Amino acid sequence: MESEEMLAGGLTEPRPATPEIQEIANKVKPQLEEKTKKTYEKFEAIIYRSQVVAGTNYYIKVSVQHLFGSKRFWISLGVMFSVIPT
Repeated sequence: MESEEMLAGGLTEPRPATPEIQEIANKVKPQLEEKTKKTYEKFEAIIYRSQVVAGTNYYIKVSVQHLFGSKRFWISLGVMFSVIPT
């Protein structure tokens, strides 16, 4: 991640998503599709915030495209992903 000093427990300011953040979002996508019973054609990380706790939490705003019949829906949703050191 970017070398920005953070206080433990505090959230960073919202930042534009990076390729690394998109990779994190892509790892969560199959779980979200399974849980929502939907397939997302587009799953693009837009902005994110991070929080250092006993690891790092990522709060990612994602733009998705969902095909419903012949109509496409664009929605924005939040994804929270934790990375815990081993």
